[in-house]
Amino acid sequence: MENEVLFYEVQRKSPWWVYLIVVLTNIIMIYALYQQIISGLLKSPEIINVIAFVFTVVSMVILNLFLFLLRLETIIKKNGVFVRYFPIHRKYRSYFFDNIDKCYIRRFRPIAEYGGWGIRGYGNNRSFTVSGEIGAQIELKNGSKTLVGTHKPEELGIVLEKLGFNKP
Repeated sequence: MENEVLFYEVQRKSPWWVYLIVVLTNIIMIYALYQQIISGLLKSPEIINVIAFVFTVVSMVILNLFLFLLRLETIIKKNGVFVRYFPIHRKYRSYFFDNIDKCYIRRFRPIAEYGGWGIRGYGNNRSFTVSGEIGAQIELKNGSKTLVGTHKPEELGIVLEKLGFNKP
């Protein structure tokens, strides 16, 4: 039963209405590109303007797709904590309980401690956060620390206590 999922959380950066605005903006830009290149209604006398417009639209769509896919996934199983910031991390970062000295819920200061949200930190002190100020602090036996943000601190705390952790 080591593979049994005890806790699962997916966090996204923005609320649904931000994604709606992004999708509508992309549709408008793609339609304008269609008008510019395919139907010829908005012909430009200089080809460089068309190339710049195509580059801008394609870049915007790719960036927005990346931001749309961006999410922090946290899984806790009986053998450890697994985290990935998809699509940056394709595989989960594994923190096995055999290697964990302490694991507990704590309030943190994202800007003061890590310089903001996202994938932050360097060396032995890292964080994976989307928003908020509460996370699971993982302290490994080798001295490394990783903070994983959560929007479900009560549920996560209960799971950690069942596993013998959540004691700072």
